[in-house]
Amino acid sequence: MLKRLFTSKTRTRILEYLFFQKKETYLREIVRELSLSPNAVKREIDNLIAFGLVKKNKIKLV
Repeated sequence: MLKRLFTSKTRTRILEYLFFQKKETYLREIVRELSLSPNAVKREIDNLIAFGLVKKNKIKLV
């Protein structure tokens, strides 16, 4: 699992942002703060949810 988890630079940047800067946030805020494309962030957030590292409620990522 660790091998799959850290294969993407975008995923690593998002993880760092979520674990060290924000507890809860919006997808658009990640896009803006990290200057990443919305599609890339959405794809990686979906991966993190599948890994069980991020939870999503209707509006915020927690």
